[in-house]
Amino acid sequence: MGRGFNPKDDTETVGTSANPFKELYAVTPTTTDNSKKVATTEWVMNKLNALDLGGGSKKKLTGDTTFYIRQDGNDNNDGSANTAAKALKTVTGCFNYLRGIDPNGYRVILSFLPGTSYGRFILHENLNADVFRYIELKRSDTSGSVVFSTLQVYGNKQLLVGGGITVVCTGTEHAAYVASYFAMLELWGACTISGHAKNGLQASWGGIIKFCCGMWVDNFQADKYFASAIYGGQIIIEHPDPDNGEYAWVSGTSTGIRYYCRWNGIISGEINDPAGDMWPGSSYGQCHYTDGSVYAGLGGLQTAKPIGDIYPWASHNPPAGGIPLQVEPYQRAMYPDLWTFADWSENIVDDSVWLQEYNTYGSCGHFSRGDGSTTFRTPVVNCFVRGKSPTQALGEFQNDAIRNITGN
Repeated sequence: MGRGFNPKDDTETVGTSANPFKELYAVTPTTTDNSKKVATTEWVMNKLNALDLGGGSKKKLTGDTTFYIRQDGNDNNDGSANTAAKALKTVTGCFNYLRGIDPNGYRVILSFLPGTSYGRFILHENLNADVFRYIELKRSDTSGSVVFSTLQVYGNKQLLVGGGITVVCTGTEHAAYVASYFAMLELWGACTISGHAKNGLQASWGGIIKFCCGMWVDNFQADKYFASAIYGGQIIIEHPDPDNGEYAWVSGTSTGIRYYCRWNGIISGEINDPAGDMWPGSSYGQCHYTDGSVYAGLGGLQTAKPIGDIYPWASHNPPAGGIPLQVEPYQRAMYPDLWTFADWSENIVDDSVWLQEYNTYGSCGHFSRGDGSTTFRTPVVNCFVRGKSPTQALGEFQNDAIRNITGN
């Protein structure tokens, strides 16, 4: 129950927890007609400052603490043990209890017992915004999966999700996994995504999804994109322990566009299979390179170079994730990310133009549209490379300017 003061007689009254100031009238206690006089701001603030609203009585943690949630628990419990008599019951009940907790700099671990879906898990900035920065989510029993309809984190929060978590979207969610407004969502261990949503993973407005897990994709239905990074959002692929064979990976099928980067969105990292494709989907990915966005994840490139980067390599064998510049065309279906970059680069010409320049100079700085439907060509650089000047077009060949030099 919340508390307030009744200014009619300056005595303490009781309000509801949802509205602790239910009886706090905006009138001065000195007037004889409470319906006509309005309280001064100073009087109201003095009364508010005099109230004990519970902020000073929050329970302070003395170490990393686990709170248990199970579907036979009760939201009036304290979550101190993995039993029906002690565990909390719902995500909402858990967050309501945490509002009375001061983490005191320690980790808060939420341990869910596998069972039917717990519904939406949305860690928002209004959950003790100044003190709750880091929460870890895991399962209390490895014999099953913990199921949610979405996992979302917002506003300078960090949510670490362990293995054994399944997201089954119901078709009404914006995305299965969301990190937005400078929040970080870390995915570790093996997890599963299925059901139907607009997007699979979405990082936006400075949010970061750190993908360090293996993900099973069980016929996921994405209306838009499987992996989306927009408005400065980032999806970072990172292997948890490659020296011991632990890699980030995705396996399974999904509808929708494989990935989407726009408005300084970035998807970067590497995958364990050089010939593999990180994101599932029914059509090619899209990256708006011209607005500052970056997609750097082609086939396991170990240094996570951006797609389309041209660099020297001192070997006849190209590095993982790289292909040689050559005259022969490449198949768009074999290198869809590079073709997407070429098509967006504003440095692409028809194949007849490409061949004419190459046959004339022995080099060509443009991509080619190939046969117009299934193939494309990369630039071929067999000459000195210099930066673009304001008077030259991107990829343009420049002849030498000093000729017929003679001397004694």
